[in-house]
Amino acid sequence: MEDTALEPKFQLFLHGLNHGLSPDDAFASVQVGYELNLQKQEFLAQLNEYIDEQALTMIGTMEGEKIRFKIFSALWARFQILKMYKPAIQRLVLSGLLPLNTPHTGKLLWETCDRIWYWAGDTSTDFNHYTKRGLLLTILTSSTLYWLKDDSMDHTKTQQFIHKTIEKVMMIPKLKSQAVACLKSMPFVGKIFQ
Repeated sequence: MEDTALEPKFQLFLHGLNHGLSPDDAFASVQVGYELNLQKQEFLAQLNEYIDEQALTMIGTMEGEKIRFKIFSALWARFQILKMYKPAIQRLVLSGLLPLNTPHTGKLLWETCDRIWYWAGDTSTDFNHYTKRGLLLTILTSSTLYWLKDDSMDHTKTQQFIHKTIEKVMMIPKLKSQAVACLKSMPFVGKIFQ
């Protein structure tokens, strides 16, 4: 995957964070430099959506690929785009974990998971819609935290971590069906499933 240049306003923001500015100060420099009339949360939502779109555009449709490989590729593409801004992302993660910011951070992460699943071809509207996004949310957050601490060459340990995490999550439906089958075989509990 090739390096993707970000829009200048996003580059300015992330470079400011890379060089030690707080998220508020980096955002203030973008507001002044680009005469933006946005709230910080709106700007972060735009940045998040832009990164998602760039990542998904970079890898294309991937028709015919397995879902797990599509999910891996989408996550990995995000990390590839953000690799030169790792210190900035670390500052944003820390800021996003502050109690005042966690609702918005959760919303941004959910939107990323939603975009990835729609791109991967998910059209579910039932409970699976939420389950898939919730499971991807755990993969995205744990992989991001792992990536931030990964100092291996080309982040190969992060790649392995994402693959292993996806494989573990893929075992959940199998375990669920085994548990339901076991419960159905029990005389009193089995009646619930009939």
